[in-house]
Amino acid sequence: MPDYSSLTLPSVLPLSRPQSRFSMPLKLPCGRTIRVNELKNREYLNIVKYCENGDFDGFLQTIRTKLIPDFNDLNVVEKACALVAYRIMFLGDELTLINAEHQQVRSTASSILEKLEEVDVDRVDFELDGFKAVIGNIKDFTTDDFDIYSCVESIEYQNATVTGDDVISAIDVIPVAVSNALGHRILEVYKYYNNVEIVSADPRKKMPSIKISLVDTSFSIFIMSIFTSSLELMFDTVFIFSQHFQNVDYFDLSPLDSKVLENILRREHAEAKNESSTQSQHSNPLTPSL
Repeated sequence: MPDYSSLTLPSVLPLSRPQSRFSMPLKLPCGRTIRVNELKNREYLNIVKYCENGDFDGFLQTIRTKLIPDFNDLNVVEKACALVAYRIMFLGDELTLINAEHQQVRSTASSILEKLEEVDVDRVDFELDGFKAVIGNIKDFTTDDFDIYSCVESIEYQNATVTGDDVISAIDVIPVAVSNALGHRILEVYKYYNNVEIVSADPRKKMPSIKISLVDTSFSIFIMSIFTSSLELMFDTVFIFSQHFQNVDYFDLSPLDSKVLENILRREHAEAKNESSTQSQHSNPLTPSL
């Protein structure tokens, strides 16, 4: 690690941040716009720990309570888009993927976002034996106790319509043939979300296409892979800040903010080193040292 002990930040740099939480708008594929809160190093450190431990529930808890307040209201496609877009906003666009020969290949999160924005999220109509149902957008990632009928928005029969919490009760009393057929139709919808291409094949880079499921654990593995970072590198950065940015709260900065300040410090170090080297090269060897 370079020696930064003799360097200080110029006094004109802002060393404090306002206490109010910065947020910004995020437009989703459906056209809806939500506001997301800035990712700070405090939350990002927790996110990296969740990713390191494969704890997707903990990861989502931070997303829901701290960063994307409207997350629960989104369907699975919107959630995927929101998470990838959030990654671009506060961690950058560049990604590193592994090709068929286990070599690192550069890619971008924005190209993945473009793929996700192409996924169809239209509602599906179902009709059989006088029963009509509307299969809405799937909102939740599948868990061990999920109910496939939770995505049914309404059921209509003989001009009577049930919605909301009454849907599940209605499914218990409709003919078995109808409920089975409805279940099969819902599984077809899940099957569609179960095979989503996020990276196109690239023979030149020996990169096969990458497909994931938006409704099972492969989605959580993918999301955590693009949010994770090196804990050792993060703590190295904490050490640098504790030594050279004593008026700055590292954990109250965003990852991009702290990277900017690190780059300033490295630039100042390089300039100081270069200046020292130049003075040494031009010193008069006949001048006696004091």
